Amino acid sequence: MQVKLEIGRGVHYITANNILTPDELQMLWATTEYIIPHMRGPEHTGASSAKRGTGIFTNLMQPVPTIHHIINDRFKQMLSYIEKNIPLSSPLQYGKHIRRCDTLVQNYKNNDGYNFHVDLSALTCCYTYFKQPKDFSGGNFCIPSIDVDIEATNNSAIIFPSFLEHAVSDVSTTSHDKLAGRFSICTLAYTND
Repeated sequence: MQVKLEIGRGVHYITANNILTPDELQMLWATTEYIIPHMRGPEHTGASSAKRGTGIFTNLMQPVPTIHHIINDRFKQMLSYIEKNIPLSSPLQYGKHIRRCDTLVQNYKNNDGYNFHVDLSALTCCYTYFKQPKDFSGGNFCIPSIDVDIEATNNSAIIFPSFLEHAVSDVSTTSHDKLAGRFSICTLAYTND
């Protein structure tokens, strides 16, 4: 895993690539196939009307899929890798005080995206994955207040303070495969129970 502490307009955020090993990615795709029939629209995931696409909170599933724990562990590893380099004044310091995480798996297909919004957590980690070769266009991750516009990259993540307004640009694909499009796993990390 390659982790990098970045700064945009004075705000720290983290980017990372190669988050999961090939074996873990294989397990992730098996889990994704299992949960796709359970994914619902934004009205069932507590998301605002800003979201278009389907999703499910894996921490609410019984049993909780193993990949939920793996992604949350990687989130904590990413924070610990760069902890000594994070200034005390940075909101990323909330990472030291995380008490719980909710994990939302989302799928964006044709004309799906997520308009600008903020999360109610302390930190957000968005992990992006998709089948190779890439079968869609769009799906960029944007945080305009700190000049972030990241092209959808497989097996990558960004961690940022949740109060920053962010979005996923519309996805366009012609594939009708159930595993088509852009998938994301968003870990919403809270400092309270």
